[in-house]
Amino acid sequence: MLIVMVMLMGVVIKYFQPDLPPQEIEELLRSVTRLPEVLAICFAAVVLAPVAEELFYRGMIYPLFKKYLGPRGGAFLAGLVFGLAHYDLWRALPLAVGGVALCYFYEKSDSILVPMVAHGVWNGFMCLVIYFSVLSNLV
Repeated sequence: MLIVMVMLMGVVIKYFQPDLPPQEIEELLRSVTRLPEVLAICFAAVVLAPVAEELFYRGMIYPLFKKYLGPRGGAFLAGLVFGLAHYDLWRALPLAVGGVALCYFYEKSDSILVPMVAHGVWNGFMCLVIYFSVLSNLV
C-alpha cells in the first residue's frame, strides 16, 4: 500500500512538474558505463545510505522528537526532516511519507535493523527501476 501511494505521488509530481531535474542517483547511473561503477553506486544506495540514514534519522532524530511530541508527532516531524533533507520541495512529500513509514517500522519492531532493511529494499528497487529506465532511454 505504501509503495503504491508513494509511486502515485511520483506520477502526480511528474504530471505537474514535467521538467523536474533528475534525481542525483539517476544522474550518477546515466554518467557511468561500466558494470563495476553501476554496482558501486547501487551498493552505496542499497547498503551504505540506509545504514547511515537510519542511524541518524530513526536512531537519533526520531527518538528526540518522540520524547517531546510522542510517537505520532515525532514520526511526522522526523519524516518531514528526512524528506526535506533529500531533495527539493516536490520530492520531499513522498520521501516524508516514506520517512514516517520507516519510523513506524522502527517503533513496532523496536529494532533499527527493520527500517534499515526496508530502506535498503526500497533503494534497491529504485536503483533497478532507474537503471533499466536509463538502459531503455525511458528517462
